[in-house]
Amino acid sequence: MTRSDDAADRRPLLRALACSVAALVGVLGLVLPTVAPSVTFGDSGELLSAATTLGVPHAPGYPLWTILAHLVIKMLPTGNPALAVNLFSALCLAVAAVLAYLAFRELCGDDAVALACSWALCLSPVVWDVGTTAEVYAFDLMLLAAGLEIVLWLQRRMSAGANLAAWQGLVLGLVLGAGLAHRPSHLLMQLGYVALLISVPSRRWLRAPSMAALIVGLALSLSVLLYLPVRSGMFPRLPWGLGEPAKYRWTFIPDWKSLFDHVTAKVYSHYVWGALPRLWPLMISSDVGKWSHELSAPVWLASAVGLVAGWRRIGIRLAAVTGIVCASLLLFWNYLTCDQEVFFIPLYLGVCGLAAVGLCALGDRWGKRGALAMAGVLLLATAWKVPRTFREVDRSQETFADEYATRVLSLVDDNADVIFEDKHVVGDHRVFPIYYHQQAYGRAPRLRTWLSPTKEDGTWVVCLQWLGAPSGQAARGAEIPLDDRFGVMAGLAVRKGRVFSGGSDWAVRGGAYVQSAGWVSLVRSDPNPTPGDPAVIEDCLDWLRRCDHLRPEDAAFVDMSTVPVLDVVDELLSYRRVEQADALLSRVLRLVPDDWPRSRPRVLLEMLDLEAAKGNALQAAVRYEPCARQQRDLWTRLLAERKLGRLFHLGGDYRSATRHLELALACRGSEGMTDERRMLVDCYRELGRGPGSGG
Repeated sequence: MTRSDDAADRRPLLRALACSVAALVGVLGLVLPTVAPSVTFGDSGELLSAATTLGVPHAPGYPLWTILAHLVIKMLPTGNPALAVNLFSALCLAVAAVLAYLAFRELCGDDAVALACSWALCLSPVVWDVGTTAEVYAFDLMLLAAGLEIVLWLQRRMSAGANLAAWQGLVLGLVLGAGLAHRPSHLLMQLGYVALLISVPSRRWLRAPSMAALIVGLALSLSVLLYLPVRSGMFPRLPWGLGEPAKYRWTFIPDWKSLFDHVTAKVYSHYVWGALPRLWPLMISSDVGKWSHELSAPVWLASAVGLVAGWRRIGIRLAAVTGIVCASLLLFWNYLTCDQEVFFIPLYLGVCGLAAVGLCALGDRWGKRGALAMAGVLLLATAWKVPRTFREVDRSQETFADEYATRVLSLVDDNADVIFEDKHVVGDHRVFPIYYHQQAYGRAPRLRTWLSPTKEDGTWVVCLQWLGAPSGQAARGAEIPLDDRFGVMAGLAVRKGRVFSGGSDWAVRGGAYVQSAGWVSLVRSDPNPTPGDPAVIEDCLDWLRRCDHLRPEDAAFVDMSTVPVLDVVDELLSYRRVEQADALLSRVLRLVPDDWPRSRPRVLLEMLDLEAAKGNALQAAVRYEPCARQQRDLWTRLLAERKLGRLFHLGGDYRSATRHLELALACRGSEGMTDERRMLVDCYRELGRGPGSGG
């Protein structure tokens, strides 16, 4: 072989190395300046609590991520555990960009196109955002991209005549097993890989050493799941204190069934295909809006071309990405949660893989430089979106979750209970930063915080015990109807004292009184003689003024900017101080954007409550009905539909009330909306009596 031939053989490797570096540096260079300096709203605080203490986070448990995040906290001397894990997320996203580039290169065979598609994926708003904070999704994407790359690489080698070596089987088992241990839903996304294996002669891979190594790799990776029962205290007799339960545990795992339920995320099962057929048009409209926002039009067009032309171009290898797309749509297209878009990240990986194939198929029409031209078009589209996305996801100034937790902890003492259950449905954003401050910094170690305890029987019984319920009442706690639980909880809170509410809704509905400090409200047995403390109001308005415009596209951040002052409005309404509440809400409207009925849904819901308190239920429902249709997020839309249904029912327009209530109840898990169900039955009864109603 001549020296020139040797140099030619090295060129593809050098190009791949250069593009890998470009993928890593390009993503890391853009993401690092947007990383949050501390804990953020959302699941960040809860996951950090688990990582700091080697605890057990929410389902499915994320044991591998928790262990690695704990090691990062120990290794990075930032002095701030949240910052260390935020940087870990950024690194995971950058590594995912490299692995996605390598996988796309295996699919399309062109370095420029693969790099452009990798950047289009990792610099889309939702993917970029998960690389700025302590979240599991960047790690999730990294594992998915690693599995896709290694399967495509091995299939190419075996198709060329090589056998699956034992070490390759071991690596494949480790990577795929790590994905399954992190999120069991990866199993469905990995089904497409089976088609790649059976497309090559079985003698290449169905060999005892290779299969044994594959099984060993899977077993080693899946063994990390034992972390969950061990840290939950399921094996208290383990030596060296290993069996002692972790300081932070999202749930108790006393037996193997509980472990299976936690790992398979059974608690969230009602969200899967959560919207009933009546909601499907709205679901599709909401999802299409999210998809068009996340990925540019050239990506979607190229992916459609790849889906059609890819089978002829690369054959069965296309099954690897189409399998990911189909599994993601099957699991998460109808996943009815307020943060549904983060579950579409695997979908975007598959779509960008299809786009890489489609761009090369289009480029084939223009010869050698056609693929390069297609890559240039996609790079221009991605670059055009980068400034807007940077502003949208920039968390570099976001310290408000820290401030919120600090304010709450300064208002309550160490031996208190704070129950977060409110109509604004932002309890997790309120409580998780407090968890983090308790676990990472040891603040208020005896403070007990509860998140919606009435909704889950096990948590409800424990909450009753801590609130001092008689033993007989606590033992029969699960038998208490949902309608009666607010009253029981409010009565116990008043008797115990030093119980606070994050959101006054449960306490007022339970018959107690509240004294709001904005950030939390003290539950009282007697009315607050001076509701709407002027100092508290000015403090809450200052909070709104400072943080409302910092990240106007982030729903959680926008919600939390308005919630403290809206809790004061709730307090005023609970004492029938309608004029004061009206004046305060008018001040809020001067601080939020003019499109607040669409962009500030919590303010819209509060305005509907205010109009109902004024006796204008029907007029308010008619006036703000179009605003509900403007909501971009389906979860928020359902909250607005519930509220409008109540107001139309209160105003006597039973036909309109029926329309809105039927929409609000068209989801799995709506069984707990007992008030709305009674109203709907009442509407049916009233309409049945009317002439021409059809019965």
